[in-house]
Amino acid sequence: MKEPIIVVGAGLTGATVARELADSGSIVEVFESDSVVGGNCKEGVVLGRQLHLHGPHLFHTNDEGIWDFVQRFGTWRSYEHRVVAEVDELFVPLPST
Repeated sequence: MKEPIIVVGAGLTGATVARELADSGSIVEVFESDSVVGGNCKEGVVLGRQLHLHGPHLFHTNDEGIWDFVQRFGTWRSYEHRVVAEVDELFVPLPST
């Protein structure tokens, strides 16, 4: 019989490692001191609204394998972040292309 692998912490890294180990056939025990998983990416309800408790987090990748992995666990909303700066009365993208 396989001995379980212990993962301490169910934040983004711990949860990902535990999932990968379990998918490969390992027995995994996860220990988390918080009442919910997700670490600093967790959400909560404040005044009846679901909010990012530690501020918003952006996720981006152009790796198809990683994208397929994260798609297993939830629905993702498309978002494109653009930053512009005013330089000599002209608005330019940052970083410049």
